[in-house]
Amino acid sequence: MEWIILSTLAFLILFLFTNRKQSGNFILASFFGVFGIVLFFLKKKKRIRNHRK
Repeated sequence: MEWIILSTLAFLILFLFTNRKQSGNFILASFFGVFGIVLFFLKKKKRIRNHRK
């Protein structure tokens, strides 16, 4: 699961560098996207912890 997050982050960073001219709104969009992915990962971790108990 971690490698998916890392690959998406790398892709977003590369995309930002290639599209600097129109990156105004994209920075915000990618920020929210990354934040959503992180929240999703944290929720999954909590579920795993609950199942172990």
